[in-house]
Amino acid sequence: MKNNKNIIITIESIAILALAITLIVIPKQLNFKTKDKVEPLTLKETAKDIPNFSLTVSGAYKGKIDKDLIAKKNIKLYEFDASINSGWSTETDTYIGYKLVDILNAFDITDFVTIEFCSSDGIKVSHEKYLLNDNYFIVFYVNDKQINEDYPAMFLTPEFNFNYSVPKLQAMDFSFVTRFDESSDQDNSNNEQTQDTNPDKKDE
Repeated sequence: MKNNKNIIITIESIAILALAITLIVIPKQLNFKTKDKVEPLTLKETAKDIPNFSLTVSGAYKGKIDKDLIAKKNIKLYEFDASINSGWSTETDTYIGYKLVDILNAFDITDFVTIEFCSSDGIKVSHEKYLLNDNYFIVFYVNDKQINEDYPAMFLTPEFNFNYSVPKLQAMDFSFVTRFDESSDQDNSNNEQTQDTNPDKKDE
């Protein structure tokens, strides 16, 4: 009987420990999202001409993504309606842009843990790779108006409130650490060999 009691106590201890770990770790991931699930948006292909743009790619991949390189990859351009929570209200607008996953796949940018979107005025927002789906976009027009003249690209997702989107997008940095890793500000070149995203070199 004594051995049985010890076994029961051990099982209860393991259960309590597992619950404690769950309470500490899981809320960080759940709090990151503002919605449990956003259904895929209804997308309509469009042939609208996009403005000239250039995004710097850094971290695990080096190079650039611009209008000409996008055209070479024949990536589909979409028009869609999306409802974004600004923190005060939820507004529905019509956007035109590319699915982020289409861009990443076209340029073979697939081996990373976190992507950081950087604006021209210093705003940086990180998203983990495992969260990416068809509701992540690089857009250029809202309600048929160009978003910005100098930096026309914008990272947008209705999966989160507007604070997790990035207007005046200038760069994307790919790393092998999570948002919650204290070492996220360190150089990730020691983790993986950097790869060139320039498709001209790959197509030669």
